[in-house]
This record gives sequence, C-alpha cells and structure tokens, in this order.
Amino acid sequence: MRGQQKRGGGKSGNVKNVTVEILKRIRAELTGMRGELTGVRGEVVALRSDTNARFAELEQATVAGFKHLSARVDGLTERFDHFLGFAVERARDHERQIGRIERHVFTRRGA
Repeated sequence: MRGQQKRGGGKSGNVKNVTVEILKRIRAELTGMRGELTGVRGEVVALRSDTNARFAELEQATVAGFKHLSARVDGLTERFDHFLGFAVERARDHERQIGRIERHVFTRRGA
C-alpha cells in the first residue's frame, strides 16, 4: 500500500507542478498586460494633451478670426454710413434742382 500512496502522491505532485506552471504563465501574461495597459494609458494621456492643445489653438484662431471679422464689419458699416450720408445729401441736391426747374417752368407758363 505504501507504494500506491507514493504513486498517488506522485500524480498529485505532477498536477501541482502543472498547476503552478499554468499559474506562473497566467501571472506573466497579466504582468505583460499591465505593462501594455500602462503604455496605453500613457498614449491616452498624450492624446488628451495633444487634443487639448489643438482645441486651445482652434479657440485662439476662432477668437482672432471673429475679431478680424468684427473689425471688417465695423469698417464696412462706417463706409456704408458715409455712403448713405453722401447719397442723402445728393438726393437733397437733386430735390433742390428739381424745385428750381419746376419753379422756372411754372413761372414761364404763367408769364
């Protein structure tokens, strides 16, 4: 019987050795995956940083663009106001000339 116990213990030892080897491999795989995960986290952090920097640049460019656009609109508004004032003055001049012509025509008819 003692021989049988040794055999059984031997098989049990082989199972334990195989189990330990499998657990070591699993642990090694997990360690490798942790390393990969750390690398991926680093890439995500770098990507976030890059994205934030690009958004900041975009925001600055947008603000600068709107300031430039606003300045151009202000310039156009000023030119339009000047043109409108000029057009109103010319319309008044034309009204005066038409009034003179009408008075001249009506005074000649009556004469």
